Amino acid sequence: MPEKQNEIPSEAFKFESVGEIAFAADDTEKNNFRLTLYNGEIHEHWYWGKMGFDLETMKLAKAKIPVLDHHDRQQRVGVGEKATFDKKFILEGRFLKNPIAQAIRADAIDGFPFECSLFFDSKKTEIDQIGQGQKTEVNGHKFTGPGAIMRNAVIMEGSFVTFGELDKTKAVTFEQLQEQENQNMSDKEMTKTEFAAAHPTIYQEAVSEGEANARAEFGKFCGQFGDDPAFLVEQFKAGASLTDATVAENQKLKAEMAAAAELAAKKPPEKKGETEEKVDPAAQEFSDNQDKKPPVKSEAGDGDPSEKFMGIAREYAKTHECKLSKAVSFCSVSHPTEHQAMLDANTITKTRSGRHR
Repeated sequence: MPEKQNEIPSEAFKFESVGEIAFAADDTEKNNFRLTLYNGEIHEHWYWGKMGFDLETMKLAKAKIPVLDHHDRQQRVGVGEKATFDKKFILEGRFLKNPIAQAIRADAIDGFPFECSLFFDSKKTEIDQIGQGQKTEVNGHKFTGPGAIMRNAVIMEGSFVTFGELDKTKAVTFEQLQEQENQNMSDKEMTKTEFAAAHPTIYQEAVSEGEANARAEFGKFCGQFGDDPAFLVEQFKAGASLTDATVAENQKLKAEMAAAAELAAKKPPEKKGETEEKVDPAAQEFSDNQDKKPPVKSEAGDGDPSEKFMGIAREYAKTHECKLSKAVSFCSVSHPTEHQAMLDANTITKTRSGRHR
């Protein structure tokens, strides 16, 4: 073996992983990969013989390193953005958008058994030569020479490869990996805090997805019940579905109309010639601000019956900040005389115009 490091062939500084390659699902928002580039054990290398990396001293050449196709600098696949060296060297990153990267991503998701490989800096890495019969340890494993242990190894890049020198690599989706992890944890229940600590990425994705779904659902509630904020918040906090909340709203409106009808029946008849309507008992009874809301007044006075009733409804909708359709339904019960007068007037008009027989 050459004594000078600059005489060592560059291919000797490539190491094919024995770990797992995990890929995200085919969701366009999930474009990540996780490469187990070294599993912490001792392996046979075509050049070094026995070989191992000292995990405690391993590091990336810079904060983000390239991820390539077969170590080809012209074939850029992704960016390695996060590295961990706890018992294994795991590099997490994301695919680029170029055709080569997306082709590898698509093949990986489709089940192609990619393997992974790393390339370390020959000038900055300390090569600890272990002589014949010499004994030492690396990452808790006994090491007997001859061989080499790479200390302070500086990782330049990671690569996807079709065939590595070692035969234990495999590619799985994140879903399959999570299934395996769930199987391993089947006998042990984890609290939310424990799961978040053990699987921060998965936990954060779940939280983000849940928040997005909640915002979308709340938006639907606002569109349906925006004119009744108290009811909206009550139903949403109770966990009601949009359908259940709509049924509850109809029941609430039905109860209010029944109460208004009962109050209207007890209402004394208006004096003839009265131009201004007194405070409506039904409206006042169900007002959210009974002390602050002014009395409901008709905008139409003693004019056209249709205009008079619709004026009452519009004023009610304005005063109570509700939809006109709800105001019409409510006022048809609380003002039955005006409502019937409008219906009679419409019937007469239709008869005269020939549209009603």
